Amino acid sequence: MFGGGDDLVKARPGRRDTGFPEARAVITALEREIPGFTDALAVERWGFETWKCMPEESYLDKDVLDLGCGLGASSAVFLDRGARFVWGVDPELPSERVERLAALPRSRFSAGVLGEVEFGEQQFDLIYARAVTEHIYDLPAAVVKAHSLLRSGGRFVALHDNYYGPMGAHDQGMFRVANGSDPMMIERVGVPCWTSPDKCRASESFREQYAKDHDWQVTRWALTPDDCERCSYFQRAQLWAHLRYQDQFPAVFAGKFFHTRTDGGLNKVTAFQLRQFLVEAGFTVTTWMPVHVANVPPPELLANFTLSDLQTGPLLFAADKE
Repeated sequence: MFGGGDDLVKARPGRRDTGFPEARAVITALEREIPGFTDALAVERWGFETWKCMPEESYLDKDVLDLGCGLGASSAVFLDRGARFVWGVDPELPSERVERLAALPRSRFSAGVLGEVEFGEQQFDLIYARAVTEHIYDLPAAVVKAHSLLRSGGRFVALHDNYYGPMGAHDQGMFRVANGSDPMMIERVGVPCWTSPDKCRASESFREQYAKDHDWQVTRWALTPDDCERCSYFQRAQLWAHLRYQDQFPAVFAGKFFHTRTDGGLNKVTAFQLRQFLVEAGFTVTTWMPVHVANVPPPELLANFTLSDLQTGPLLFAADKE
């Protein structure tokens, strides 16, 4: 969801892709064939250059499970930097993308969630998951499964998006990280029509584009120009909206993506619960680095949530199997 932050990582000296010829040629072709692949590569390479908990020796000539591989960019970077074998898994991996990604050497790709894919006797040295763990419905079972798939001395590295932060509902089109903010600040993108004399008309084009680009399950906004605070758009456009308007959640956040019941939704675990799941599965947590945002939560939320949870954004962790 976010980039870095000085409290998350300290960059180690830059290292270019090793340029294994058999992987490099395929990656260049995939950049032409898969929309968004180039941008995804840039995001993944940032992690490789900055996450001290994922040094070269954790994946060089090692077997990697790329959990929630998405477009396949992370798998491609692992292969280009010398992983022995990469298995990418994602529940939303269409067959045509699997066919394209099959051109990558030393790799395999499977559509499905972690508990559905049959790995046989395959074991891994590294399990990697960027912005994935918050979407796994039965996270305790998934963490136990991850532990079982790792060889002794293996590592589980993940960037977890905290649900209780100001944009933890993943309402990406409504909020963004303010450019150059240090410490990190989250700002609204949505048009504040409630401050305009034109009321709903001021946000009309934004709402239409938002529904098209970010949340196609928005069928209609329950607009109330006579009382903006009752308006579903007004509520959705507030920081911590998913916590502040819990009783209206089914109407304000109607899409399955925001709900808890299925994989791909949001499991809504706290940072404490996440660490507890790792510990109970047998992992030793070796890196635990949350990014804290500077936004101040409304006082009414502090009656039900801790200040730390409310001001935690992404959380980078590494957990080792003895």
